[in-house]
Amino acid sequence: MVPPEAAAHAGEAQAIHDFWSAWAFDPLLVFLLGLASVLYARGVHRLWSRAGVGRGIRIWRVWAFACGMVLLTLAIVGPLDVLFSVHMTQHMVLMSAVAPLLVVGSPVVAFLAGLPGGWGNALSRWWNRRSWTRAFWNRVASPGTASIIQGLALFAWHLPKILELALVVDPVHDAMHISYLVAGLLFWWSLVRCYHQDVGPAFAGIGIVSTMMYMGFLSALLVFAPVPLYPAYIGRSEPWGLSALEDQQLAGLIMWVPASIPYFVGGLGLVAGYLNRLERRHPQSSGPQRNPDGTR
Repeated sequence: MVPPEAAAHAGEAQAIHDFWSAWAFDPLLVFLLGLASVLYARGVHRLWSRAGVGRGIRIWRVWAFACGMVLLTLAIVGPLDVLFSVHMTQHMVLMSAVAPLLVVGSPVVAFLAGLPGGWGNALSRWWNRRSWTRAFWNRVASPGTASIIQGLALFAWHLPKILELALVVDPVHDAMHISYLVAGLLFWWSLVRCYHQDVGPAFAGIGIVSTMMYMGFLSALLVFAPVPLYPAYIGRSEPWGLSALEDQQLAGLIMWVPASIPYFVGGLGLVAGYLNRLERRHPQSSGPQRNPDGTR
């Protein structure tokens, strides 16, 4: 049903010299990314003009958002069909690198401040007046629910038939990338929300552990499968010196090790922040305790 000329990533295997020609430039995508960057920069400028540089949004958060936008651009316009392992790298970058960098950049604060007129305040009031929106968001943005949503997206798009469909139909491929990014943003947002809650680190830890477990399970399926699971990539990796099975194994290792590091680091950051808050609430004297009469 799909015309050959509409196929997004079908065709002959690409060799090394075709790497740079495989980059995709979508004017609409570039416009949306540019619009988001301008809106964020405008919001940061307004906040810093009123309260001073670093107030409202800290400088390191702005750098994090900028790095996230650069990685997002590279992941979206990069060579999608060179290798399965390259495709896997782009997916993991969206979920494990772009998503946390954008979340820690406080995008909602900057976007609301960057909206023209009083749109930002009006939108905030509309949200706060509706209890059902807050209740729905609190349920969806919990670490457990966000981890399940992220896992469903990960497993669904790695089903062989669905992934092969995404390789030949542009809208399906765009939906795959959007779902990876949205699921990643939701999960990392849930972790940030837990940072300032007393029992938040415990729930966040459950979400992180469950995420690393199902990522490891899917990685093991790819690494230890005796045959290639994705026929669409057979014949594409040979010009790069890899068999289809070796390309699949490399993709599984990328998901297993590098993509898991941000989740491990995020878990350590939550624990460190929680212990730091406990220390501030219950400071302990550094020296020996003394009795009221001055004796130790």
